[in-house]
Formats: sequence, structure tokens, C-alpha cells
Amino acid sequence: MLLKVEGGQFVKDTTNKALLTVNPAALQENEARKKLASKINSKNDEINTLKNQVEELSNDISDIKMMLKQLIKN
Repeated sequence: MLLKVEGGQFVKDTTNKALLTVNPAALQENEARKKLASKINSKNDEINTLKNQVEELSNDISDIKMMLKQLIKN
């Protein structure tokens, strides 16, 4: 059962005590915010993956340089 809350933009669900908005603009804004946050998280994951790959490549290059120096030395 839903009960109107003072102010008119919210209702309270008596079964789970949730406070719900009945403002369609607020719902759309919240959905847009969720999509943006999801995109940002996806981009951050991609950036972290690329950082890790660059770090691995850097370590590999350092290892190769060290091996080349040893080869030249011998």
C-alpha cells in the first residue's frame, strides 16, 4: 500500500517502508545519472586496464634492456 507523504512528491510503501518519488522528471534525472555513472565506471576500468598494460610493457622493455646489456658485456 502506498501512502502520500507531505509535500506531494513522495509516497511511502508501507510493505517495505521505502520512500518513492512520484515526480517523473526526478525519475528521468536519476536514470540519466545512473547511465552516466555507469559510463564513467566503464571508462575508469578501461583506463586502469591500459595503465596496467603500459606498466607491463615498461617492465618488459626494462628486462629486454638488461638482457641486451648482458649480451653486449659478454
